[in-house]
Amino acid sequence: PQIPDPEWDHIIREQPVDLDSIFQSVTGATPSVSSSSSQPLRTICSSGDWSIAWDQASEGISFAFPH
Repeated sequence: PQIPDPEWDHIIREQPVDLDSIFQSVTGATPSVSSSSSQPLRTICSSGDWSIAWDQASEGISFAFPH
């Protein structure tokens, strides 16, 4: 699954994941070096976006805990 390293850490520690971060990873959105905003580059705006991010998070959780 395409999950950023910090979100893997959250999965392993059984903490909530940031679906916006996972969504950015899946869509190839990367923050600009010149960007001064701490806001996510691309956020979940629709049920389709949420589904994409949740599918990746779900795959990551199943991979980390395969029971």
